[in-house]
Amino acid sequence: MADFLHATGIPADKLLLETSSRSTRENALYVRKLLLAFPADKIVLLTSDYHTQRAAAAFRRVGLPSTVVIAPYITKLDSTPTLRPWLLEQVLVERLKLLWYRYKGWA
Repeated sequence: MADFLHATGIPADKLLLETSSRSTRENALYVRKLLLAFPADKIVLLTSDYHTQRAAAAFRRVGLPSTVVIAPYITKLDSTPTLRPWLLEQVLVERLKLLWYRYKGWA
């Protein structure tokens, strides 16, 4: 996503990146910790289109309500017929992850 932002003209020195997380939940927790040192009035969560619901819920759950900006990843790839089975798998896996996050109370 940092590359995406750079391509839109946002300078690297204007971005605060969290690079240690291995999951969406960890990302939300680590960002919350980062923001203790860099308080922000507004948080923009940039994520792929199929991931927005779980990401927004995870960030809300840790006390970081965010404005979600969608990077149309799957929509862009959907025009490639050979990738459609993989895309379907990604969407289904994301749905299962959202159910898991809700079950665990993370979303």
